[in-house]
Amino acid sequence: MLLESREIELHGLRNNTDLADVQLDRDEFLLNSPGHEYHGVSRNFSYTLRRLKTCVCKILKPCRVCTSICANFLHSSAQLYENANAGANPEVERSLSIRRRRCCYDVVMLSFVVMVLGWMIFQSNCWSDDDEFKLLTSILESKNSFVVPLARAHSHNDYQQERPLEMALEAGFCSMEADIYLIKQELVLGHVKPTERLLETHYLNPLMKRTLQYEEKENGEEDTKNPIVKPVYSQSLPLSIPCEQITLLVDMKHEKLVYGYSVADIWTVLDDTLDRLNREANATVFECYSNDNGSPIIESKSTLTGQLSPVRVVVSGVDRDDIKQLAKDMVNKKTRCSTLDGRDIDVVDSDRDIKMVQTMVSAKFEENFQKMSLLELSQYVAKAHHRNMRVRFWDTENALELWDKLIAAGVDLIGTDSLSVLRVYLVGE
Repeated sequence: MLLESREIELHGLRNNTDLADVQLDRDEFLLNSPGHEYHGVSRNFSYTLRRLKTCVCKILKPCRVCTSICANFLHSSAQLYENANAGANPEVERSLSIRRRRCCYDVVMLSFVVMVLGWMIFQSNCWSDDDEFKLLTSILESKNSFVVPLARAHSHNDYQQERPLEMALEAGFCSMEADIYLIKQELVLGHVKPTERLLETHYLNPLMKRTLQYEEKENGEEDTKNPIVKPVYSQSLPLSIPCEQITLLVDMKHEKLVYGYSVADIWTVLDDTLDRLNREANATVFECYSNDNGSPIIESKSTLTGQLSPVRVVVSGVDRDDIKQLAKDMVNKKTRCSTLDGRDIDVVDSDRDIKMVQTMVSAKFEENFQKMSLLELSQYVAKAHHRNMRVRFWDTENALELWDKLIAAGVDLIGTDSLSVLRVYLVGE
């Protein structure tokens, strides 16, 4: 009667209480009921399995398949231990044999489910980097309003993205890279070979449009003679790392025997193009420098910040044999609108021209730096910073451990072809 009364009470609770809690209450009651004896370890272990079954049901409640398999397996295990001391009864032995087979089946099914879930997670079918990117974007940004600028993020081979420049800017990258060739006096994008896409169309003009703001005259027309120059990320989150100026790294592909142009020829056309665009806009969007002292030309009246132009163009891809001559050509030009990315740090100390124009050093990570300790890498970065140069490594993997090491060493730019992966990592930092 006591057991029946308790069962009626439990039946009433099922409408208002979680079934797992009711099951646990029932197990506790049965364990303490007269005539329901357990012997030694069997009682404690069976009770533990029942509690574990209840916890699994709660935790895996959204996954009905996993819950059912786990619960059946744990319940069958508990029943086996309950009947372990029941004696040599043929009916009991037959029941135990069935339960053992059922346990084996549940173990196999549970292992299969775990393997499938593991494979799906490993293949990023459950939660991809794009899903993570969209989630963080929805939380941290409001559409078309705020972007989180990432000062260390560098979009390597950005022109190979589905939407060059746009994707990097939407992700908040403060540095992007474009490889160019000079074909018939036109700067075209390309890595292995030239394409039909122009640097000016896909990078320079969009950056001009993004950074220039025109006030209206009394007649309603735009005052194009006195534009206001704003940073690329003028609408950034207040708590984000400032990115007052972005870097456009232009890797110059020069094969004179094939295309007939040297690295000096490419730089001349590039620098003249930047100067022309600035003059046409009546503003300094692309930072220019006076070679009298090598310092930037600041136009406070046309810049919201009053300090930096929105875009710094850095030319890269210069061989060690050509760098001295290119640096000399850059210094000999009265006003230039680009700086130099070199391969070495020490050469700055022995060459005055290079010291004046080089603002970055890029090195292949696998050559000499992969086996460096964190201390050695930090010393290398500090040496470059002492000479007013930023540090970037290329040919690096998308590995969190490597990114942790580079950031700990003070490396300025972390390059990647997978924008969403690096973005998620840096936003998490």
